[in-house]
Amino acid sequence: MFTTVVFDCGEVLVQGMCGVEVPIAALVSCGPAQVWEKLNTEPMKNEMFCGRATEQAYWEAVIKRNQWPATTEQLAAIIRENFTEVPGTRRIIEVLRAAGYKIGLLSIHAREWVEFCEARHKYHHLFHVLQYSCYVGMRKPDPRVFHKILGDLETEPSKTVFVDDNPHNTRAAEALGIQAVHFRSAEQLADDLGRLLGMDFQRAP
Repeated sequence: MFTTVVFDCGEVLVQGMCGVEVPIAALVSCGPAQVWEKLNTEPMKNEMFCGRATEQAYWEAVIKRNQWPATTEQLAAIIRENFTEVPGTRRIIEVLRAAGYKIGLLSIHAREWVEFCEARHKYHHLFHVLQYSCYVGMRKPDPRVFHKILGDLETEPSKTVFVDDNPHNTRAAEALGIQAVHFRSAEQLADDLGRLLGMDFQRAP
């Protein structure tokens, strides 16, 4: 019997980095695919997501490495404009919480972005436990992040459903005995969770 549902944040509840490559490409006169590759270059991205580097340092490194004609302020503004709420997911979380499920958030995020997203979208009250990579110093798919949030939620893998848009993370969860759902849309998620949990999200009050 499932008692707990843990959600990713980026691309599941709030749009994350996906999509920023288009406006950044227009700014720096580069192809979106190339921009996406440059944005995801390690180790600086990992350092920011694990709380060991600031967003400012990340953007400075990206600009310098690629010699982009952009400022850190421009890039920071673009990504904040991209942080819109994914339609439908909040409603699913609200229904699950009202039904008595423990709800967790397990997210790879930068400290400055967390502060911005929580202030703008005010979603943190929906969760019993929020775990961000920038505060715990490690990120999915590291098994330790799953063990930590399960411990904080006082639950077990067999009682937990994990929702994430990244198949690398869902596979990591499944390897630990957690039931995983690959997120593609809120409509698909409602159908998948409905079958797993025996719920009808459309008819829920």
